[in-house]
Amino acid sequence: MADLLHYTIEFTMKPGGGDAFKKTAGEIIELVKAREPGTLNYWWYVSPDETRVILYEKFEDSAALVAHAAGQTVQERLPELLDSSDITRFEVFGEPDAAAAEVLAGFGAVTLMPAMGFSR
Repeated sequence: MADLLHYTIEFTMKPGGGDAFKKTAGEIIELVKAREPGTLNYWWYVSPDETRVILYEKFEDSAALVAHAAGQTVQERLPELLDSSDITRFEVFGEPDAAAAEVLAGFGAVTLMPAMGFSR
């Protein structure tokens, strides 16, 4: 379990961007599911007023996170999401290796290290 990495990304919708965002996000979900076996969880959560979206992702390890970030899906489709939204928060939970930490820093992510707790 120590190798698992989780993160959340908050997107805030630009005016009128909701429909385009939802379409692109739906397509991305299918691509990640088909192409990235190391991505263990990939969930989008939408605020009631549909102005904020939180993306929750969990990876089996740092290599899977790097593969996701450097992969075709993120590289080609993230710019489409950013046409209709802005990233307003990006928090990582876990201990990424040096390669993953470098990738995450490029996205402006803040990494929070495990302090206490448990997983089942």
